[in-house]
Amino acid sequence: MKLTIDNQVVEVLPGTTVLAAAKAHNIYIPAICYHPEITPYGGCRLCMVEIEGQKSYPTACTTKAEEGMVVRTQSKRLQEMPP
Repeated sequence: MKLTIDNQVVEVLPGTTVLAAAKAHNIYIPAICYHPEITPYGGCRLCMVEIEGQKSYPTACTTKAEEGMVVRTQSKRLQEMPP
């Protein structure tokens, strides 16, 4: 399945999270609470991304990648969000 992260088309297996897809293709998304042996829960909110067509800003560690998804890890809207 293919999706786009920061203008880069990447291919991953179904069930892969956005964070794992990014990591697999050397695209940096910061994440403090992520650990591969712990179920992701998005607690730190540091890995929030912008997904085209969505009004909210989901966490990359808990969001499953979807075919055709367009993800931005850096945008003016994300940068302007309050801490």
